[in-house]
Amino acid sequence: MPRHVEPMLCTLVDEAPKGKEWLFETKWDGERCVVFAAKARGRAEVRLQSRLFKDQTARYPELAADLARVAAKRAVIDGEIVALDRKGRASFEALQRRFGLTDADEIAGRMKETPASFAAFDLLWLDGKDLRGRPLEERRRLLRKVIAPCRRAAFSAGYDDAGALMRVVERAGSEGIVAKRLGSPYREGVRGRDWLKIKVTGSQEVVIGGWTEGTGRRSSLFGALVVGVYEKRPGGRALVHVGSVGTGFDDAALGDLLRRLRRLETRRCPFETPPPLPGAHWVRPKLVAQVKFANWTSAGHLRVPVFLGLREDKRPEDAVRETPKRTKR
Repeated sequence: MPRHVEPMLCTLVDEAPKGKEWLFETKWDGERCVVFAAKARGRAEVRLQSRLFKDQTARYPELAADLARVAAKRAVIDGEIVALDRKGRASFEALQRRFGLTDADEIAGRMKETPASFAAFDLLWLDGKDLRGRPLEERRRLLRKVIAPCRRAAFSAGYDDAGALMRVVERAGSEGIVAKRLGSPYREGVRGRDWLKIKVTGSQEVVIGGWTEGTGRRSSLFGALVVGVYEKRPGGRALVHVGSVGTGFDDAALGDLLRRLRRLETRRCPFETPPPLPGAHWVRPKLVAQVKFANWTSAGHLRVPVFLGLREDKRPEDAVRETPKRTKR
């Protein structure tokens, strides 16, 4: 059984593909996770790996305990850790309450307030057999049986009608759907054309490069985050300013973010071209945030961006401008 797995990735496209060779799933709004489960001599061991190969087991003890119930001696499962909001919808903002915790007592308290669930969508290894080269539908057929005994982990259902699923996720306020090609193998770390994502609402990963001073009620905190994305340049890449994000924060998020930002403060502006923001504070570009937005402006800035949370599972250099590719006919 592999010790680590680099998750397969999706390519953003402008519309859902047509044809019977596609399976459609909800695009879960959470944190990618690969589960390694093993049973021996009456004991079960479970390890939760993030997209960046970090061990997340201690952060989600309820999931580790539940996934020990899988119907397998050894299994590697790909999926998404999610948290539900008050309406029962997967919410990245809700999952933020579980990020950055290391103290066991604090983790236990947050677990009661915001329990996590696991949406399982692929099975990569089962009882000595490497399934990564097997067809998608075979892996999912086995996964449904393996995950059945679990309570906090559920099989991510697949559908053959992309339009109907898009209408469902749009009413639910979800981000979008994923299309997966039937018969395809699991390609570690590859962002190809076998897995496609189609978004209902615009979302983008951005790098925080600074902040502006707050006013009024937020005078002791900050006004907005100054954000950017990386773009290729001859000989390397540069951080390009794409706007400021001033909404989507609660008081707890404002205080926590400001503490993190102050630890990264620097005199040097990290953007290729410094934005005209007198009095802005600059930071080393180490933090990645997820935002939702209306669209891109003609100047290449985010229109009406809203902060959703920090992404601890993404590298700053991976935050590039996401523009949908044309769906191949």
